[in-house]
Amino acid sequence: VALVYSAGDPGLEELRHFFGEGGCDLRLPGAAVAIVPDADHNFTATAASDRMLAQLLEFLGAEPAAAIRPQPAPVARQAVLAG
Repeated sequence: VALVYSAGDPGLEELRHFFGEGGCDLRLPGAAVAIVPDADHNFTATAASDRMLAQLLEFLGAEPAAAIRPQPAPVARQAVLAG
């Protein structure tokens, strides 16, 4: 189980209430808690969602996030002919 929070997430208070500061009392083998800085609750900004994805991929032992985020196709440039 990976619990990923934004730095100001209201859920951090519940995490602290039930499992101690930063989830230190979470007694679930293999569980991890990550707090992503500079993110809103929904990880709306691309940079924040990339950091969240990187945390999850690290937890899973998978590829870095940059390797799986689809990149936009290059724009084909055409010459404009005067005429």
